[in-house]
Amino acid sequence: MMSGANSARSPAEDVTALLVMGSANSPSDGRPPTTETRRITNLNTTVYSLSSERQLYSTVSIATVRHEFAANSGTMFALRRTMATMAAQGSPFKQAGKVVCIGRNYADHIAELKNMKPKQPFFFLKPTSSILLAGEGPCLRPKGVDMHYEVELALVMGKMVRDLRADDTQGALDAIKEYAVAIDMTARNAQNEAKRKGLPWDIAKGFDTFLPLSGAIPKAAIADPHDVELFLEVNGAERQRGSTGLMIYRIPRVLSDISKVMTLHPGDIVLTGTPAGVGPVAPGDVMRAGVRVGGRELEEGKLEVRVEESPSSYVFAET
Repeated sequence: MMSGANSARSPAEDVTALLVMGSANSPSDGRPPTTETRRITNLNTTVYSLSSERQLYSTVSIATVRHEFAANSGTMFALRRTMATMAAQGSPFKQAGKVVCIGRNYADHIAELKNMKPKQPFFFLKPTSSILLAGEGPCLRPKGVDMHYEVELALVMGKMVRDLRADDTQGALDAIKEYAVAIDMTARNAQNEAKRKGLPWDIAKGFDTFLPLSGAIPKAAIADPHDVELFLEVNGAERQRGSTGLMIYRIPRVLSDISKVMTLHPGDIVLTGTPAGVGPVAPGDVMRAGVRVGGRELEEGKLEVRVEESPSSYVFAET
């Protein structure tokens, strides 16, 4: 905890002292303390790397840093976790107001789950609290859940879209700011029960960590979002591979149908559906997903996440 003397420092000095304290308390391995420290300058709390002076994150909460060190006795574990938290808070994906997911948009996926082809696009929501960014930790399987992966191309909106015409292809593509690779994790047994009983899918889709996302893929890297290949591997074995050209409803129709119901705002994320090959993962598995353009995998779209058992007290039970 902060002492009375420390409280007289400026906010920048206060946080810098906390970061240095974390380094000083780390196990000795022969490295100078500065190799593990970061400093925060200016009252806007912008975080820089000491070694390169390169800006890492901005508008960070000093309260977040102070809380982490108080709760974890100033250990280096607290420092690393704090920096990961700051990185996540600075991600544009964390600014999403909503995540809208298109269901049953690939015929082969519809067939493998024995579902009916929809007469029009249908969609559901995932909470933004389900977003899992690189470096934030594992994807957590809740107890009693049959957890499945579903790789998808994610659209990150850059403009407000309301009541878009389905034939406005240029308007739809212009509204997209960037892309990402997403894994729509699903509690399949919970979803199957919900479908049988006519219940919402919120539980099946909404657990924390149930939306791993890659880094942002620049729009220029994907000239045609209907001509890329998505893939997903589990422990090095390919499980999903399919072209976005196989979408039943293409992106302009998808954005049109969504925007007639709810306005899409900048930062909102739209998942466009998954190809065939979905299946379960268990603690200890490692998922790797990505996207290829012209046969070449995009570096920004690389996504790798391990699976662990959730420490939550939740246990699946029939409703």
